Amino acid sequence: MSSLTRISGDIKGVKKGEESIFSYLQALLEQTADSMNKLELSLAKSEHHHQTSAMRTQEMSEQLMILSKQMHKDLGSMEKMAISYQTLQPLVEKLRDLSGNMGIDNDTKSSIKLINTNITGMSSQLSSDLKVLAKTISLSGNKGKK
Repeated sequence: MSSLTRISGDIKGVKKGEESIFSYLQALLEQTADSMNKLELSLAKSEHHHQTSAMRTQEMSEQLMILSKQMHKDLGSMEKMAISYQTLQPLVEKLRDLSGNMGIDNDTKSSIKLINTNITGMSSQLSSDLKVLAKTISLSGNKGKK
C-alpha cells in the first residue's frame, strides 16, 4: 500500500512555497500507508491466533468427551468391584468363624482377620471413590450441556 502513495519527481504547477506543504503531505501519506500495512499484519496475526485458539478449544472439547465416556466405563467397573468385595466380605467372616472350630493356627486366624480388615477398608474406600467419581461425572455432564 505504501508503494501506491509514493510520488516521485517534481510535480508541475507546484510553487516553491508549496513544496514544503507538498513534501509534508507526501510524508504524511507514506506514514499513513506504513501504519496501514502494520495494522493489516496485526489483524492477520490476530485472526491466526483466533483460529488457533478455536481449534485448540475444539480439540479440548473432544478430549473431554472421550474422558467423560471413559469415566462412565470406569464407574461401571468400579461398581462391579464393589459388589465383588461386598460379596467376599461375608465369606471371609464366615471363614473366620469356622476357623475357630477347625483348629486353624493363630497365624492363619491373624491372616484371615487382616484380609477381612483390608476388604472392609477397600470396600469403604471404593464406595467413597465411587461417590466422588459419580459427582465428577455429573458435573462434567452438566458443563457439556451448557
